[in-house]
Amino acid sequence: MTDANDEATSEEVVRGTFAQVDAWHSSPRFSAAPGSELFKDDQDWLPMPFTDSVKLELDLAAEQLHQIKVVVEADEVSLTSQRILVRTALISGSIALWMISPDAAADRTSRHRLLVEQTHFRHHQALSEQVGLEERAGSVQPNLARMLEHTTTRLDEVKALRAADGQTTRWNDTDIIRAAALYAFGKEPDPQALANEAVFEFRVTSGAAHGLPWALYNSAGMRATTSTDQHGRAVMTAQPMWSDLANGYMAAYWVSYSAWKLLARRGR
Repeated sequence: MTDANDEATSEEVVRGTFAQVDAWHSSPRFSAAPGSELFKDDQDWLPMPFTDSVKLELDLAAEQLHQIKVVVEADEVSLTSQRILVRTALISGSIALWMISPDAAADRTSRHRLLVEQTHFRHHQALSEQVGLEERAGSVQPNLARMLEHTTTRLDEVKALRAADGQTTRWNDTDIIRAAALYAFGKEPDPQALANEAVFEFRVTSGAAHGLPWALYNSAGMRATTSTDQHGRAVMTAQPMWSDLANGYMAAYWVSYSAWKLLARRGR
């Protein structure tokens, strides 16, 4: 059970990030300075340069964090909806930090190639489904067919580039979040414990993201309103709690914060 002091602290911590979130959410496109580390990284895959990929992930994270701010300021914090926003913010911020955190350029570009491959792979899946729908309807838009062809070409190109360099790592959200959290919390007394918490938040928010109620079970706002019956059942109610929001939100915030700092440092 969470007490009133915990709730007040959790609310204060979350609200204390909103000015920074606003700045991120309204930030313009970032271009790496000629001669900088990121400018060199950008040359590895020109169709979607490294810097643009990192900034896009940070923009995606900032959008989710901003939407949480909107929900909070409207006093509309809910049981599950903000968990989906937290999950997306945590994933996007972690991808950005995972890409930009290695000091070795080869490691950064290797991770970027993996992101590009995953992006084209998922886009190709969606476009293939859309083409199938239009074929069954009797007419495929010419621009859609060209987009699918283009995506296929890019996917084959990045696969070949990775294969030529012996890059065999597969995409794994959990590994990316753990690596990002270990970097973001690297100077804390127990980075591994905090990384474990970040991964836990990724796991627990999946219930809401996939329409399953289990993430509410044993949550801070869940209470039994009756005694148990002969089958061990009781009527349960749940209410939104700041402590349910704060940990995952702050994990997403701090991985994004670390990535923004590296974007500025490596891009200048």
